[in-house]
Amino acid sequence: MKRLVVTIGLTVAALILTSCQSTTVVELTRFTLSNEAVRIAQDTETKHTFWVTVSAVPTDENNRAANLVLADGPLVDGELLLSQRVAEPTRVLISIKLGIKETERRLFAVLKPNAEINFVLNYHNPKYYSIDLIGADHRSLDPDRKFSLTGDISGLAGVEPNLQERIPLYVSVIERQSIFDDSDEAFFFLPSLLLDDGKFSIDGDIDEPIIVTISIRGRNSPGISAHAILEPGVNFSVVPLGNSGKLAVQADRDSVQSRLMSSWQLDPAFVSLLEQRMDSRTSEGGVSADREEHVNDFVSSYQIADECDHVNMTNENKSEFVGPIPSAYQTLGNEIVTKRSTSIRKMLRDTQDSELARMIFNLNWILLDEGTARNVSVLDERITTLLELVQKVDQEIVDQFITPRVDEIKRFREQILNSRTLLPGHLAPEISLNNIAGDKVSLSKVLEENELVLVDFWASWCGPCIESFPALKKMYSKFKDRGFEILTISLDDTVKIWTEASESHNLPWIDLGDPKTGDKKIWNIRPSQMDYGVLSIPSTFLIDNKGCILDKHFSDVELKEMLSSRLAGVN
Repeated sequence: MKRLVVTIGLTVAALILTSCQSTTVVELTRFTLSNEAVRIAQDTETKHTFWVTVSAVPTDENNRAANLVLADGPLVDGELLLSQRVAEPTRVLISIKLGIKETERRLFAVLKPNAEINFVLNYHNPKYYSIDLIGADHRSLDPDRKFSLTGDISGLAGVEPNLQERIPLYVSVIERQSIFDDSDEAFFFLPSLLLDDGKFSIDGDIDEPIIVTISIRGRNSPGISAHAILEPGVNFSVVPLGNSGKLAVQADRDSVQSRLMSSWQLDPAFVSLLEQRMDSRTSEGGVSADREEHVNDFVSSYQIADECDHVNMTNENKSEFVGPIPSAYQTLGNEIVTKRSTSIRKMLRDTQDSELARMIFNLNWILLDEGTARNVSVLDERITTLLELVQKVDQEIVDQFITPRVDEIKRFREQILNSRTLLPGHLAPEISLNNIAGDKVSLSKVLEENELVLVDFWASWCGPCIESFPALKKMYSKFKDRGFEILTISLDDTVKIWTEASESHNLPWIDLGDPKTGDKKIWNIRPSQMDYGVLSIPSTFLIDNKGCILDKHFSDVELKEMLSSRLAGVN
């Protein structure tokens, strides 16, 4: 049976606010639904006529919906009585129209005999309005499967006072699919729930412990999130994690959450690291090393290949390729990743339960997703976690899942390092790929026949790549007879996409393709992409006839200057 979690969205709004999409003033009308009537809340003024329908949505033994209308009509003097009442907690569909001819807005909730449902209508204009639950969304129908989750963001570090009166926010609780699960059965449900004075309360039914992500953010804006392991029979609360600006989830009893997450997350040493990282954002820009010293170290260690000693690289030229100085924020972030992952991996090693081992692995994998994708420390932790999982699962999973991912992550790691270390004054890696006609073309052969070769990585979906073609065509026309050649490499997924794009742009130079191969669920880094450390496109390299890189990642204007200078005397 597929595991199921109720996924709920919450939105913070004030009674009057300005939409981020327009300057239209929002009018917010608050309603209550009880087992007796739908009513507009007291002290709420509105100019609209509301047509409300409330339908019970039970299911029969065949899991077929059988709607039963409990109320249907206009609110008169702010009230619409129910024609029938529910005898037990019942899933209901609430629909509202502004007048009988308008399009309805709907939400689902659970109506209980002795409780009220609070919801609001957010009105922007006749075509843009919505209805949202407020404060609480209690959907549990089975006490044996029930979990609860409460929260209060008012004490969270970094949250301004009265924030909810100015910025719409929402909270979502989303089940995270296991990395081992390739099915498309994930359940996703996202109605809206307004916070009430920064607080929210949720409950629902689940069959077994599941990993979830709890996010608080404004619509169309970044926010803050926390991860948790929910399980039946446990009450959870979302709380500030010290003064770090982060959230933690606490269980009210011994649980999978307390053993696998709280055990390290609430450790004072870990919280202290988070707080230090929070403080580093405002302390002298977070720079942890002197820039001049950083540049000098890079320049002094810069090496020119013996075959490329003719490439003139001044210290100023070398300094153009120095990487960014690691900030305190980044350094502390790496420490946090390592400390957290080390704690979780110890639990993975210690458990003898294969199912629990999978959950621990999934937890660490999800948490590592928070790290920068190009962070080598994060990649190393992924590799280590995968290798430790080998001892906990059968050989089929090792062969089909672990080994291919370890190999691919190692390739990606090498690609990142190549992006930093393949520099002017180094030999260009060999390239041997097919052109559109299917003929194999090698970079070394092209270099034998030319003075300078531009290697340019592109794809049909890359706007800046396409925009550069007119300027490249002009330079190619001017310099091709002086020993200049262009070798573009398409990173499109398929040969068909590449050839169609190449022909549509009528490229006059050598155009090669390096399409994807193999398992499409893995990154599948192309050989040329890895060798040249291409992490984004366009990515350009100017190479001389000795195979040495003269420059990389330059503009069309800079390329024109280099060609004019180096090929000026060539006939």
